[in-house]
This record gives sequence, structure tokens and C-alpha cells, in this order.
Amino acid sequence: MVPLSDIVVLRLEIARLSELATELAQKLNMASLKQTSQNVFDKGILVYGNKIKKYIKYDELIMIKAESNYSIIFYKNGHSALTSKTLKYWEERCEVDFLRRTHKSYIINLKMIKSYEILTKNILLEDGHIALYSRSNKKIISELCQPQ
Repeated sequence: MVPLSDIVVLRLEIARLSELATELAQKLNMASLKQTSQNVFDKGILVYGNKIKKYIKYDELIMIKAESNYSIIFYKNGHSALTSKTLKYWEERCEVDFLRRTHKSYIINLKMIKSYEILTKNILLEDGHIALYSRSNKKIISELCQPQ
């Protein structure tokens, strides 16, 4: 038989822990709301290239092209940067839905697609850039624009 005083102490402890859990849940909800309220376009990647460090917002990227164990990052302003990072490295850091790896050699900004060609599997991007897509990405590309 358990003494009544132990039961009272246990119930008080349960109530205290329940209140702490509720407080913690509220704090976590507030923190997640603050994170999701930040605009995705304000986030970006830090690029080390051409002997400089540059912060690039995701929205400013046109595409990232693989060149062996290097990558070339193309920006909307017409500039580009050669980095010593692989495409896999950039794929892991591009945390937004509109940047997608469409081919083993390309990550593109899906918002920049103007058109695509079925036979050559070329994607024409704004500013005249051309990328490729693989068969597994054909459906996504065709949903974004009509074939030429």
C-alpha cells in the first residue's frame, strides 16, 4: 500500500511537469513560426570562388553546372563563379523547392525555365542559358512549360 502523502507528491510533480511540457511546446511553436515567417528568398548560400566569399540569395541563382569536381554558379546579373565544390555539395545546401537537380550535371532554378526541347532534352533558361534534363525529370519539366 502506498502512503497518501506519496500519491499527493506524485500528482503535484505530474502537474508541474505537464505545465513545463506545455510551456516548452508553446516556445517551440513560436520559434517555428518565426522561422517559417522568414521569406525563403532571403535565404541563400555562401559561395567561395574567384578568391572571394559572396552570399547569394537562392532567388538570384539561374543554375549550377558541374565541371568535373568543380561547379560553375550562374547568377541573374550575368556573372558566374567557379567553385571547388561538387554538385552534390550544392544540392545538399539548396534547401528550396524551386532549385532542383534535373541532370547529373545541372541544378537549375525552375522559375527561370522558358522552354524545353523533347528530342535534345535541353532546357532553355532565361538569359540564354541551356541546361539538360534526365528522363526521370521529364514530367516535372513538362508540367512547368509547354513543349516547343
